[in-house]
Amino acid sequence: GSLVKEFEGKRKSKDCYLEVIRRDPYAFEAILEAISAGAKESEFVLPEFISSNPKLSAFIKAYRHLSANNYPTAITQFTELRKNNPENTLFAKNLALAHYRAYNFLEARQVFQALHQMDKSFVTDMDVYAYLLYQEGKKSELNQLCHTLLKSNENSPEAWTAIALYCNAKGDKDAALGHLDRAASLDNQHALTMFVRGMIQLSMNEYANSAKSYQSARIQQIDVPTYHGLVLSFVKSSNSRAALKFAKEVSDFIP
Repeated sequence: GSLVKEFEGKRKSKDCYLEVIRRDPYAFEAILEAISAGAKESEFVLPEFISSNPKLSAFIKAYRHLSANNYPTAITQFTELRKNNPENTLFAKNLALAHYRAYNFLEARQVFQALHQMDKSFVTDMDVYAYLLYQEGKKSELNQLCHTLLKSNENSPEAWTAIALYCNAKGDKDAALGHLDRAASLDNQHALTMFVRGMIQLSMNEYANSAKSYQSARIQQIDVPTYHGLVLSFVKSSNSRAALKFAKEVSDFIP
């Protein structure tokens, strides 16, 4: 499943993860991967340890909406889960991601900030928080986050992607691209690394390269910020047909 996901895209990995679940219904990671790859409720039965647990059942339901790009419903359900479980980092992270993917940057940053205060060693997807700090021009906080992520896990793509954002904020694009290479060497499927590379290439007027980077990010993760960058790349390169195609595509799940 991981190999198919890497070389052929997330959606094509679904059958592999479903086979894992058939062999081991308790493989929770495979369940999440299958849902993320587009598996429907009818394609596998949740094990009893999930179906009999209201909290886990609610999480899976919300996660299905997040994976299906139904961000408003995902936000509503993860908000309810987090309200009843304020110290749960998994619920907070997914709520923050739902807001980010829907382009609700302020709400996403606030939830990520609370998550970081809860657990400063939490690394997964925290480069998204770094990007939100970058967008708000909060270089001091971004610098502190980079140090924390690097200390927590220097072999995570999140740490090096965050450092790349900090370098770019200081105007050192070459260093930023070098750090993105380091992040990609640790995980060549990491969507935000591709996204940030596209953002930097766009700022350098390398529109063909930025479109390619955003396309790579889109294969791994569909969200509004990636589509925004992709459409802008095509607009800047005067490819109005491609820009319109992707603008219509994103409007299908975010009106």
